[in-house]
Amino acid sequence: MAVGKESDDKGTPERAEDLAGIPVSAIMTAAPATVRERSSIRSAVKLVIEKKVAGVPVVDENGRLVGVVSENDLLLLGASGRMSLALQHSRNPDTVTPDTTLKEALIKMIRLKRKWFPVIDNERKVVGVLARSDILRVLLEKEHG
Repeated sequence: MAVGKESDDKGTPERAEDLAGIPVSAIMTAAPATVRERSSIRSAVKLVIEKKVAGVPVVDENGRLVGVVSENDLLLLGASGRMSLALQHSRNPDTVTPDTTLKEALIKMIRLKRKWFPVIDNERKVVGVLARSDILRVLLEKEHG
């Protein structure tokens, strides 16, 4: 951790102010990999490995978000030894929208202890994914100008 003031009185990271004017849409991964809600555990595991991501949004036949599945979920499901079973996923996941500021997303990410968020439009269609590494990249760029 850096030496000096690390957060304000509200628990907001000091550098978060640098992110207040940047929308999630500016840095999110657009058109991310997704899995259908009736996919097998095996197909979700393959996708997470191939894309090197911490999890993927689970969508219905119209591309609307119905849940998420994380690496941890897949480890637990995969350890059951039944990779051909239908995927189980968390429902009603935490999300952000393209217009959410990076400051708001960062605060939400820290508060909820999330590694990533699906980015959804007003029809709940997945339009992107925002990961911790995306925000870290912006902070690094701002640090080095």
